[in-house]
Amino acid sequence: MRRNSNCEYTQGPFVLTGSLPLAMKHQEADGTPSTSLQAIDDQLGRSIANSGNAGIQLWLFPLNLSVAEYSVVSGLLSRDERERASRYTNEALKRDFEIGRGLLRYLIGAYFDMHPAQICFDNGPTGKPSVGFPLDGDQLQFNFSHSGGWAIMGVAFGDSIGVDIERIRAFDDYLDVARSNFTDVEFQWLKTQRSSERLSAFYSCWTRKEAVVKADGIGIGYGLDRFEIPFDASGDTGFAQVHDPSGRLAGLHVQGFVPLEGFCGAVSVRSARPVVQWYRPLVERCGNT
Repeated sequence: MRRNSNCEYTQGPFVLTGSLPLAMKHQEADGTPSTSLQAIDDQLGRSIANSGNAGIQLWLFPLNLSVAEYSVVSGLLSRDERERASRYTNEALKRDFEIGRGLLRYLIGAYFDMHPAQICFDNGPTGKPSVGFPLDGDQLQFNFSHSGGWAIMGVAFGDSIGVDIERIRAFDDYLDVARSNFTDVEFQWLKTQRSSERLSAFYSCWTRKEAVVKADGIGIGYGLDRFEIPFDASGDTGFAQVHDPSGRLAGLHVQGFVPLEGFCGAVSVRSARPVVQWYRPLVERCGNT
């Protein structure tokens, strides 16, 4: 069944030549290469070549592109995406949305050997995007999250996927948020953490829960306290199976990770032991490890 899809697009300033990996050429106004997009290009070939052997591919990239690069990726957006961007009253958030959606198109276009502006997205009942007709959304599924100027995109082959990234920032009532959204077991685990580590522990649990509901597509309206993330004494779960008494989310597995200093992240899939490949083409340039 076709879901809500908008296939209107405009052609961005790309020149596509050759076969996979895509040979996309980008230049700044002064004629020098656009280093961010070129850095992504340099790893696209490897990621696509490895896609047959990977359960999950995770892409981490900053949203602080140059003016020229911003012009390139924002030019890929559909009319619907441009309308969504126009609703932002905060210019920084608007720019992050445009860059995030543009880079999402950029990467997915490479996997399908298509111009990024030609990708159509379907939206599920709760708004989860997927690759639209005529492409095979079951062949490649993806999910996207951004926070604090960084974004992560997860790609799964033949599996549902959800990802979340959050910059760790203090706020006064995070324990109240946890009490309302965590199970009793999770909340008690959180309270056992050292006071200096409790905020990070909160985000470790929160990002896992977000990734799970995003993988299923049910959304946080399902109730984050209706399922449980198993933590061992160290807080590490590996790819742990979600506990959901209703059975709705019981087939999902989730793992947390630290994508950058000061951030928490998580990925959720149905596979118990997926092969995970990381691509961080711009991390070194930004001084992070």
